[in-house]
Amino acid sequence: MTFDDTITLLIITDFTSCIGAFLSENIVEKKILSTKKTVMAAISIIALLPFFGHPSLPVFTSDNHPVFYAFAGIFGICNGATGALSRSLFIRFIPKGKEHEFFGFYELTDKGTSWLGPLIIAIVIDVTGSLRLGFFSIFFFMFFGVLLLARVDVEKSAKLLGR
Repeated sequence: MTFDDTITLLIITDFTSCIGAFLSENIVEKKILSTKKTVMAAISIIALLPFFGHPSLPVFTSDNHPVFYAFAGIFGICNGATGALSRSLFIRFIPKGKEHEFFGFYELTDKGTSWLGPLIIAIVIDVTGSLRLGFFSIFFFMFFGVLLLARVDVEKSAKLLGR
C-alpha cells in the first residue's frame, strides 16, 4: 500500500469510530442490547478480524484495497463502540466520590499498557516470521477480555455501589 492508502485507512478508521460511538449509544438507549453485551459484541467482532488475515484465508492481500477499507470501517465502528461504552460501563463499578481516582487509574492502565499489544505482536512476528500470525495473536487478547467481561455481574455491582 502507498502512503496515501495508509492515510485513507486512518481516516476511514477515525471517521467510522465516531459513527460507532453514536450507533452503540443508540443500541443501548433503545435497549436493543445492554452496555455490557454491546461492548462484548464489538470486542468479539474486533477479535475475529485477524482471522481474515490468516494465511489459510488470504482475504487481506496487497491488491485487495477495497477489502482493507471495508475492514477498516468495521474496525472503526467497533473501536468507537468499545471506547465510548467501556467508560460508561466502568463508572458503574466506581464508588461515589472516587471517580477521579478510578478514572486516573483507568487512563494509567489504558496508556501505560499500550506497549503490551505491539510487543506481543512483535515477538510473534519475530518468532514465526509471519506478519499475519503476529496480528492473529490479537485474537487471544480480545478473546480473554470477552470471557472476563462475561463473568461480571454489572447490575449486582452497580447496586452494591449505589449506582
